[in-house]
Amino acid sequence: FPVTIASVSVMAFEAFDVDQWLFTRLLPDTSLMDLLAVDNRAPNYQQCVYMHVAPEKDPVTLQAVQFPYIVVRRSGDGTADETSIGGNRAVVKQLYTVTVWDSQSGAVSYARTRAIADRVDVLLNMQSVTVTAGAVWLNRNGSDIAMTPQSDGRVDCGILQTYVATITP
Repeated sequence: FPVTIASVSVMAFEAFDVDQWLFTRLLPDTSLMDLLAVDNRAPNYQQCVYMHVAPEKDPVTLQAVQFPYIVVRRSGDGTADETSIGGNRAVVKQLYTVTVWDSQSGAVSYARTRAIADRVDVLLNMQSVTVTAGAVWLNRNGSDIAMTPQSDGRVDCGILQTYVATITP
C-alpha cells in the first residue's frame, strides 16, 4: 500500500509490483510457452513459470511439475535504496534470478535450456514499465549454470540469469 510522506508517495515494498510484472511478462508469451512445451505436449499444458519456487503440484494439471520450467525469485538481501540529498528515496534496486530448469539423461546438453533462456532474455532484458510503485527498468547483469546429478542417473540442469530492477518510486 502506498504511504504518503511529505507529499511523496512511497511504496512499503516495491518488489511486489515488480514480481507481478515479471510473472505477467513471461506467462502469456506464446513463443516462450511453445519452447516449454516439449515432448509433443501442447503449449500451456502446465503453468511453466513459477514465482519463488516450483510447487510440488502444478496449479493447472494438479500433477507433479514437469521439466522444463522457469522459476523467478528475488535474490540477495532485499532492496537497496538510494536517497536524495533531502532524504527521499530516489532509486530502489532489487535483484531477481530467473532460472530455466531442465532434466536430462546421458550426455547433458544445454541446447533446449539455452533456447528458453534466450527467449526469457528477449522478454526481460533492457525493458521498462510503469507499475504502481513507479517506473521500472530491468537489465540483466549476469548469468551462470547449475547441474544437480540425481541418484537415477538424470542430471537437473539450469541456466540462471540475474536481473537488476531499478525502480524510481
